[in-house]
Amino acid sequence: KHQLILSTAILLAVLAAASASFREQCVPGREDTYESLNACAEYAVRQTCGYYLSAEREKRRCCDELSKVPKFCRCEVLHILMDGRVTKEGVVKGSLLQEDMSRCKKLTREFIAGIVGREECNLETVLGPYHYCPTEYPEVVV
Repeated sequence: KHQLILSTAILLAVLAAASASFREQCVPGREDTYESLNACAEYAVRQTCGYYLSAEREKRRCCDELSKVPKFCRCEVLHILMDGRVTKEGVVKGSLLQEDMSRCKKLTREFIAGIVGREECNLETVLGPYHYCPTEYPEVVV
């Protein structure tokens, strides 16, 4: 009986450590992939705001950027692109959707979250192949 309890405790400790390690890998600022989504931001704006000039080139660059991000972090990266990051001081940094986009109402969460989908980059995420990323996320503080 004690052996079973000890084995269960060890298993839970290993799972907790693995879970913490997994979450830390997708924390903004821990990897440079969070700072290198310029092509995806350009592509989203060009595609939704009517600036179609070179949109295909931007799409290829965006898909290339996203393909370098581990699949379990791709949705998190797109979330940061949408909503930015909230610093410890409470300042939002890097939000594509919170910038003054009054001239471009078509830039939506749905489009950005769908960049990984079959119609755009056709990349797998932690949710599996051909799944769009969620459009709403809890707030992240870094």
